[in-house]
Amino acid sequence: MPSSAELRIVLLFTAWFATAPAQAQPAAPAAASKPAASSPTVKLGLAAAHPITLQAGKGGIAITLTNPGNADAAVDLKLGPVLDSVTHAIVGEAKATPFLTGAGAPLTSVAHGDTLAQATLTGVAGVSRVEVTLFNGTIPLGSIPAIAMDAPLNIAVLGDNSPTKPIAYPYGLPVDLNLKNNDSQPYSLHWELSIEGIAQDSGDLDLAANGSSILPIRPCHLSQDWSSKKSPFPLCQVYSLIDLVHPSVKDATLRFTVAQLSGVGDDLLPARSIPLYVQMYRVQPNTTTVLSYGYVILLLGFGGFLSFVAGSVLPNVQRKSGLRAQVQELANRTSSVSTRVDSYLRVLLRLERNRINDMIDRAPDWFPESTDPMPEINTHIATLTKRLTVAEKLDELRRKHDRISGTAPPSVIDNIDATLQAVADQLHSFALTDVDLAAANVFLAKGQTSLDMLGDTDALAKLIAGNLAALQTRLDKFPPNYYSDLKQAIPGIFFIADRDRKFDDPKNITRPMFFAIDHGVAAIQIALDYAMVRASIPGFYEPLPALPAPAPAPAPAPELDAAEAPPAESAQASVAAPAADTGKVAPAPAPAPAPPTAAAPPRDAPPAVPPITLAHCNHLGDEIRTRLLKRQCVLFELLGKLSWRALREATLLVQEMREDIYEEDVLAEISRENQAEITFDSQKPRPYLPVNFAITFKNSRFNEAAALQRLLCHWKFPDGLEEKSWRVCHYFTGRESPLQNPVQNSTQNSTQDSTQEKAQLKEETPPWWRLWLAPSDSPCNTPLTIHVAIRGQRPQDSQEVPVPPLETVLMLEKPRKPQLLRAIAADLFGFVIAFGVALAGLASGALDQLAKLDFIPASVAIIALGFGANSIKNLFAQNTKSS
Repeated sequence: MPSSAELRIVLLFTAWFATAPAQAQPAAPAAASKPAASSPTVKLGLAAAHPITLQAGKGGIAITLTNPGNADAAVDLKLGPVLDSVTHAIVGEAKATPFLTGAGAPLTSVAHGDTLAQATLTGVAGVSRVEVTLFNGTIPLGSIPAIAMDAPLNIAVLGDNSPTKPIAYPYGLPVDLNLKNNDSQPYSLHWELSIEGIAQDSGDLDLAANGSSILPIRPCHLSQDWSSKKSPFPLCQVYSLIDLVHPSVKDATLRFTVAQLSGVGDDLLPARSIPLYVQMYRVQPNTTTVLSYGYVILLLGFGGFLSFVAGSVLPNVQRKSGLRAQVQELANRTSSVSTRVDSYLRVLLRLERNRINDMIDRAPDWFPESTDPMPEINTHIATLTKRLTVAEKLDELRRKHDRISGTAPPSVIDNIDATLQAVADQLHSFALTDVDLAAANVFLAKGQTSLDMLGDTDALAKLIAGNLAALQTRLDKFPPNYYSDLKQAIPGIFFIADRDRKFDDPKNITRPMFFAIDHGVAAIQIALDYAMVRASIPGFYEPLPALPAPAPAPAPAPELDAAEAPPAESAQASVAAPAADTGKVAPAPAPAPAPPTAAAPPRDAPPAVPPITLAHCNHLGDEIRTRLLKRQCVLFELLGKLSWRALREATLLVQEMREDIYEEDVLAEISRENQAEITFDSQKPRPYLPVNFAITFKNSRFNEAAALQRLLCHWKFPDGLEEKSWRVCHYFTGRESPLQNPVQNSTQNSTQDSTQEKAQLKEETPPWWRLWLAPSDSPCNTPLTIHVAIRGQRPQDSQEVPVPPLETVLMLEKPRKPQLLRAIAADLFGFVIAFGVALAGLASGALDQLAKLDFIPASVAIIALGFGANSIKNLFAQNTKSS
């Protein structure tokens, strides 16, 4: 359906009315005389006109007539001649239908308010833009433009216009384009030229029917002030430095649109784009040719050297650059591994990465070698990638483990912690194998399974119920009097083991109860361990009265079997001794002068061995018992905290009680002179090999004591790195200074000694060129000093001991220095020979071709460089293969 343009016409009515004679009117004040009455006069005005859009020569007109008066106004709307906007000729076949109202009736009058009038314009053919005048009777109201939306715009650019024959586009010179109108109708056009999307010039153009015209493109210096330092015109932005010697061919677009009309968007006007190919001459074409020949001459001079670089050096540089990018990516990933992963594994990751960087730096760039180090480097990168991938997964699982450690059941947390530690242990191997990786991945899968189980309510309930059942089994076999006092001291945790609650049935355990029940099970297990530790302390005790028997009458007492006698704690500790088994009687004791006859032994207590008496072992176990009782309340506080970490602390404290070695004992032992030393596990430490350091005591009881986990070791290494762990893994690069001391000494004597040692080392060190030329038959040993001190975590143990710290001297065995200059001299001599021959052949061939070639500098450069590069590349490839 053809579109229509809407006209809003305002009709203004002015009427003059005559008044009656004065004597015919009632008495009134005198009034000014009025003119005689006349017929109403109607004035029409044309406002806010919109163009008429034509399709196939036909378009609709819609106008709105507004009558501000109260009376109807007669109108006679007509369209005048249709004129071509380009030639101003009358379009003879154009005509318009009479105006009709919105209901389809002929429009003869306009009532008060708005009235819609419609008409159709037809017969407009062979033109793209016309104008028609609107009349009300014989009075012209204004002209209405019309535009043909289906104008063909068959316009072409004459002359060369292809990728092989582009249009010359020189800098600073005008360019003329020959246009041809292949339509039988004229056009009034607006054009715009853009190169690679950047507008260059624009303007208006009239084209006659089937006519031709020259379109001038302005040069940049004609449109702007040349004295300005800025770019003269957007035209200059499309040139580059390469166009000085090799004018490039770029895509351009010449876009035509019918001349713009107000009220119609530019995107809606008929348009056509013609693709162009332009060759960008930054200077005059002749000057470009001269510069191109000079560029070719320069390429000939550097041809031999560039061929060697492209054939021998550039591939190695690219390979090393790619390897460095891989190592940098691995370094970024290594830095993201948090301290949740153990120190040994993190040191191995840094060690492998720095060793790879060192191998890349030592790989030659300029000369070929018989042995290519790149395959070995790729192997190390692959191994590091595998180790790092597993370490990242381990770190992620550790992060999840830490996040849930406060709410998840402690038994699950312990299981996950042990599984993840097994993953780290599998990765501790310096020469990582596929078997180690497979085992680590298996443990990772187990850890992930345990984490996923936290969302399975039924599985967790069965696990916790099983843990409780195992605890109840232990309680059934455990002497009740061993822990009766513990049950009174911490009754909250023993509530879990009450069989009447039936917590050993998974159906009676809901998710909110998981942590409390599982924590209670773990706490009771620790409490029972403590009870056994306490009962294992040797000594002689007064047995207490027996506990009431469960049956009304005691059964006959068989003879007791021999077992360990339980202790009875002192009154200060308020710990009850185990009662005697009411169902057993002990044999008659041997006569002894000391104590009177005691009551029957407790029900669950084994009999005392008659030959041993208090007189034989005076104060037996008193010191151990006293030290244990001092920490009994701390254990109770830890067991009473609903925290997984408190359980870990309680477990560690029970281990200390079992070993009877506490952190103050370790601090006191290391403070004693010559009782501790720094040890490492390598016979001959070498650069980029892991070395495990530890503090070893002469008294072997302290070497694996649980109390060591409570101490903080402060290690200082010659390279400035510091570690804080009892056992550390470190590596050396071989670039550490042998006189570098991590412990600062401010005394004057130490400063003078250090200065004298440096001077002596400088005198004994030969010049660098002698180190490079002279062969080194034996490795170089470098003394390095390591220091360590420890302190406790309690405020009273914050001072590091011993003073001064422990130290040891490690002899780092460096590899033999290669004879660098000799190897370089041999390779350089071979290069000079090959380079001279290839350059001579390259120059002679290029000089022969310069006289024959047209202006194609890029082709000449590629051919010349390819010829020389192939010669040298093949020569060095043969040398490498033969070596």
